[in-house]
Amino acid sequence: MMNGFGLFGGWMAGLTFGIISSIVMIPIMALFLWLTTKLFKPKDQTFISALIVSAILGAVNLFSSFFSYIPFIGWLFSILSFFVMIALGIFLIKWRYHVEWGKAILIWLVWALLTLFVFGIFAAILAVLIAVLGIGAGMMNGMFGGMLGMMS
Repeated sequence: MMNGFGLFGGWMAGLTFGIISSIVMIPIMALFLWLTTKLFKPKDQTFISALIVSAILGAVNLFSSFFSYIPFIGWLFSILSFFVMIALGIFLIKWRYHVEWGKAILIWLVWALLTLFVFGIFAAILAVLIAVLGIGAGMMNGMFGGMLGMMS
């Protein structure tokens, strides 16, 4: 049995989360790309160029995420989208920064690794905080939950 929202509600929740996360992530990704271009010194090292590349990739990613909700083929589209996003990212870096293919691939690779590293650390800290808060809440419930139950 489906919840009250059904498939449409899940799709709308995913869409809302996707839009909000894209708005938050585009400037963060642009900052990481901008820092990466400082290492490789292409002609154009402006934050605006990094923001343009990140915004295009963010918009394409948001658009492609709509198709992941299609039953039976959504998973296939998600896998295909992953490889398209890699190719598009490399192409946009080559186009926007006027670099050769090898340098564009290298910039994309360092950008991706920097992003994975930073967000990996953030996710680990978040996981520890959630675990600590969850354990603390469980301990409080164990210590005081039984006492409160006996008092009623």
